[in-house]
Amino acid sequence: MTDLYCDPGFEQLLAQHFSLATLEQQPGTVYGLWPDLTLAYMNPAWFRFARDNQGEPAISWQWQRGRAVTEALPDVLHPFYVELYLRGLEQQDDRPLEHAYECSSPEQYRRFSMTLHNLGYGAGLLIINFERQVAQHRRIPRQGDPRSYVDDRGYLVQCSHCRCYRHNQQKNHWDWIPTWLATPPDNLTQTLCPDCFNHYYSFTG
Repeated sequence: MTDLYCDPGFEQLLAQHFSLATLEQQPGTVYGLWPDLTLAYMNPAWFRFARDNQGEPAISWQWQRGRAVTEALPDVLHPFYVELYLRGLEQQDDRPLEHAYECSSPEQYRRFSMTLHNLGYGAGLLIINFERQVAQHRRIPRQGDPRSYVDDRGYLVQCSHCRCYRHNQQKNHWDWIPTWLATPPDNLTQTLCPDCFNHYYSFTG
């Protein structure tokens, strides 16, 4: 392992709680954060996932250790994930926090979970992601006719979580448009549809 992908100080911190060799072999993305939410560790699967989802070489160039992970978050998700990370750092027992999320491709429905592990009194945070469900889409694919989806400001409004698009004439209707997922339009803006917000992004307790 090179210092590029794991801060030496974070490697020492990890060794008190996890086998680094095991994390390196995890099929899901694993990353570590310092308390200021800057990246301290990324496992090989971090880069494999980026490569398989058209994220490379930009991920390797732009997302090295020392970069704040919050800079990668869409504006609409930023407050939630900042609070989630901080809750993870404040966790007082050995039970990790868990958050489920969707990260589907045009071809597959993909649901993941992340577990957030406090590395001792808020010294750092380890996030482990794993697949919970991979299946064919049950959503009916729609054709992307901009006339039906462009809002009054000239934007196509996409849910940042399920990645469906809001129908302009039917405000409560969100459609799955794989062609726009594969090649995002330039006039794209993101929010959360009501179902995703209520199910995935509203804290309770």
